[in-house]
Amino acid sequence: MNSLRARRLRRAPRPNLALALGLILLAAISPALRTPAASFFPSSAPSCQSGVAPTDLINQPNDIYSWGGNVITWKMTQEFLDAFPLAKQQEQVRLAFREWDTATISQFRRDSPRYAWRRFNGQKGVGDLRTIMSHEIGHTLGSQHPDASWFNNNFMRNFLPDGIGGWIASAPLGGELMNEGNAEGFLPALKPPKGINGGEYNRIVSKDELALLDHAYNRHLTVQEVFGNAEADIRLITHNEDGPANANYGQACPSQTQGSQILEAEITINATPSTTIGFIARPATWEYTNETGSDVDALLIRTRGTDNTNPTSSSSTGPHHFAGLSASLHASQFEFEDITFGFTNPVGGSIPDGATVKVGLRLDVWDWTVVSAVARTTDLDFFPACLVAVFDWITLDPGNPGGLVARDDGMGGENAIIEDDFAEPGVVLTRGFRIRNGDATVTLNEIDFAAVGGLNLRLETMTSRMANALRASGRLETVPLPAPITLERDEEFVVILEGSRDDLPRELLESGNFVILDRPGLMDEELFIVARSSCDGGKSSTLSLLNTGPFGRRTPPCPHCPPGDLDRDGLVGITDLLALLAAWGACETLCPLADCTADLDADCTVGTADLLILLRNFS
Repeated sequence: MNSLRARRLRRAPRPNLALALGLILLAAISPALRTPAASFFPSSAPSCQSGVAPTDLINQPNDIYSWGGNVITWKMTQEFLDAFPLAKQQEQVRLAFREWDTATISQFRRDSPRYAWRRFNGQKGVGDLRTIMSHEIGHTLGSQHPDASWFNNNFMRNFLPDGIGGWIASAPLGGELMNEGNAEGFLPALKPPKGINGGEYNRIVSKDELALLDHAYNRHLTVQEVFGNAEADIRLITHNEDGPANANYGQACPSQTQGSQILEAEITINATPSTTIGFIARPATWEYTNETGSDVDALLIRTRGTDNTNPTSSSSTGPHHFAGLSASLHASQFEFEDITFGFTNPVGGSIPDGATVKVGLRLDVWDWTVVSAVARTTDLDFFPACLVAVFDWITLDPGNPGGLVARDDGMGGENAIIEDDFAEPGVVLTRGFRIRNGDATVTLNEIDFAAVGGLNLRLETMTSRMANALRASGRLETVPLPAPITLERDEEFVVILEGSRDDLPRELLESGNFVILDRPGLMDEELFIVARSSCDGGKSSTLSLLNTGPFGRRTPPCPHCPPGDLDRDGLVGITDLLALLAAWGACETLCPLADCTADLDADCTVGTADLLILLRNFS
């Protein structure tokens, strides 16, 4: 698989857009993301029986399960909350339900020429919680696996509208949210051994799922969370699936039905997976120096990769720091995951020409990028802010890209083929990091990196001051560049830390925008990267932290405590306040390399600014 091509999202051709559709037979559903539900749900639930083919929409178009009414309630049970106790984890679940709620009514989604939204920029050791939940919710609404429905049943049980009110059998196009294989580019006669990859995102319903919703419901469904002792239509629970093949992330099933109507359903997530279930939130900060010739009163940063307008964390520091932050979702025909973050209301009213301000964001995916960044002056002029994005570079061996070990799927059908079960890692050819530009031309002047495991860096401490301290200690290395690199719109520069030239994709070789260093194993560590760039509107330092731990089911306690949580108990309280007061004054001379825990704004002094940060997060 060519890596550069692989990271482009699949789009269906505009004419004759196929709406491949897999719906549930009244007597059957294969509910697990990778394995048949009969392995977990009781066989007394008719919709969970295996070995029965999916519905035949051509001859029995109404032979499907669906909910009655317009409101479906759901609830995280206590056992689920115990497994995923962090508010940011639970937010991912709510976003997954919100996606299906939105999909039932959005005409904008239906008018988009784009077919699917799967994204896989490289292998990571975490199964994305929101992707897993979005898939399982689809099963509770009545969806089968499009790929399994087709490939496991004589290539007859997946469908698309025929344009005159009926259906024709058709292979899925690839990239569907409800695919159990979830792989693109496969031949109609061969379903590849692929499942959801660690590091893969598929959070938005495809045209296939929209067709399913239109056929089964054709109305707005309100998906509403309930709490406490309230009864819910869909319950979220957990199960334990131990052993070497315990990577099955989740299962879902209508657990009580009446005729063709779903009355109750359950989603169960594996509480003991071999691969962490959660999400990776990559932090990045920028130090922007205003060279517009005017005062600046806002930085507007447009990102791509998530539609979650609530950052995992954010910051702005310095004498001219911004006091305001807004977030606006920008959906276009081809992009539903663009957000503009507006840093506004600088202290003192504006950022003077020649002054520097620092801002930071931590978003809930590891591969988010910067589409554009502009500085707004007090004269309402807009200048490029020279910000770039830094994230992982990973390529896999096309002959051994990983995926799932095959097992009999239990789906039945005369030509039933092998079903996927548990994930195996692919063979990595090259690893490193990439610097991706947005929509304005920038000059890349310097790239530095250092392994920083154990320093507990956060947005407030990801600074040039930290970089200088790392350099003084001999830990920061500068990438040798023969000359400054000009990056045009959407161009990348790649630093290869592992792998050889022979393993690089052809497009990268032809561009020449790469350098190869011999640093094997460095990408296994937490890596701090500084990219210094300039443009017509000023200059900036982009500081990014790679390989941070996931917000996950198997994460140690409090890996991402709120600012001010000095005792690392997950809450900001009186003991944290007393500890900050006890540390009042200048940090020790090794700051910032020495962990001055109470120095929340990373100025190597514990003072009033740190106290205010703690009080803002006081629980």
